[in-house]
Amino acid sequence: MFQTAVGNGSEDPPVGSDLIDSATAEAAAYEPEIWAVLLFAFALITISLVSLRKLESHFFAKPAPQTIHPLYRIEDLLIIFGLMIFSGAGAVIWLRSLFDNMAVDIAGSATISILMMALTIKVHQKRCREQKRLDESFFGTGSGALKSIGIASLTLLCYLPAHIGVSALWDSLLRMIEFDNDMQHGIVLIQQAIQQQNWGLLLAMAVTVIVIAPCTEEVLFRGLLFRYLRDRNGFIPAALISSMLFGLLHDSSSGPVAVLGFLLAWLYQRSGNLWLSILLHSMFNTVMISLLFLTEFFGWSS
Repeated sequence: MFQTAVGNGSEDPPVGSDLIDSATAEAAAYEPEIWAVLLFAFALITISLVSLRKLESHFFAKPAPQTIHPLYRIEDLLIIFGLMIFSGAGAVIWLRSLFDNMAVDIAGSATISILMMALTIKVHQKRCREQKRLDESFFGTGSGALKSIGIASLTLLCYLPAHIGVSALWDSLLRMIEFDNDMQHGIVLIQQAIQQQNWGLLLAMAVTVIVIAPCTEEVLFRGLLFRYLRDRNGFIPAALISSMLFGLLHDSSSGPVAVLGFLLAWLYQRSGNLWLSILLHSMFNTVMISLLFLTEFFGWSS
């Protein structure tokens, strides 16, 4: 490694120097790309922020609902999230040992999700009775079905440019640090179902992604976790913490998903209506799974 070079009597540079030079060269190679992606992301995020501000002034002109006396306790979070983690993992391991069938895994996970939603709502009702807040609904005040669909749709349209920009920036950062950017397990399953034309599995995954996951995640992360944190620390800390934890559940997509989580918390905060967050989450997942279907089924990704 440190032998004298033939012909000029010089020594090879140490391995450490090789690594530093290599890293410097790679960083220099990425620099133009990173700046281009930064400008691209900044432009798209600006478009989304301006659009969302316009939407807010039109639909949510009144101040956001004031934080009242905290409803949930820390033990509520520990019990519900603890049960979700351990029962979910245990159910998957148990079902795989018995059936080794992906459809059974999906059904088991969906059942656990529905039970966790029911438990969270029951805890909410119990705390409301204790504090004599009997007229308080877990899902908040409604806006009417058509109006809610319209608001959620417009919010999604306003947000999509930012999602594209954040995703591009996130992907560039992961490649720059040579992070193994594996796709989420659910996306891999959907891709396999499309490629194999396994329509039964695809239908099960679509129902899970479009219906069950948005309901479960909004109930737990916005209806429970975000609200617990907001009632004690205010909107910004609550939205940041809950959205980061929400993003961590989504593997290598944690950055863009955390930004989506912040948007969902904002929509819930401004509207006081958890159904709006559920609708927006469901619409977003529908768009993503539709794009995935088009790219895989029609070969647009090649």
